[in-house]
Amino acid sequence: MAARPSGSGTSLARYSLAGGLTRSLGFSADGQVLYLPSGIEFVTGNSSGVELVSNSGSLVRKLPVRGTSANSCNPVRWWNSGTVLVSCPEPNSPSARLWLVPVSGARPTALTPPRRVSSGDLGDLDAWSLPSGLYLQSAGLQPGERQPVRPATTPEFASV
Repeated sequence: MAARPSGSGTSLARYSLAGGLTRSLGFSADGQVLYLPSGIEFVTGNSSGVELVSNSGSLVRKLPVRGTSANSCNPVRWWNSGTVLVSCPEPNSPSARLWLVPVSGARPTALTPPRRVSSGDLGDLDAWSLPSGLYLQSAGLQPGERQPVRPATTPEFASV
């Protein structure tokens, strides 16, 4: 698969090993794709969240994520066999919010809370469910913001 900028998004296409175009696969909000383990379908961003697309380029189903900016959601990775972890910025905010989006078309669930613009928090990039709880990979803080100092003995910073 290859992606190339096209207008306000990205065109997706499949090419042969010789470099010839074999099939156009449609349009993506940002060019990021996440294939199902079977390899016959993939998830990519669209104007209202993400969508499930077949290898032939046909839309299988739209997977809308409510309350997100248009053309901003990206598939991050598989959360489990039927759910994709998706990152979507809030409207008018630089902060990414993580969502669990079932490929069945069921309603997505917010995994992380919305962040206030004034917080300086840029949101989260990835997440893992561990026996000890949810682990979030932070995107960090906006330039000039300071991370609060917490003692290393607090539970969220305890040594493992």
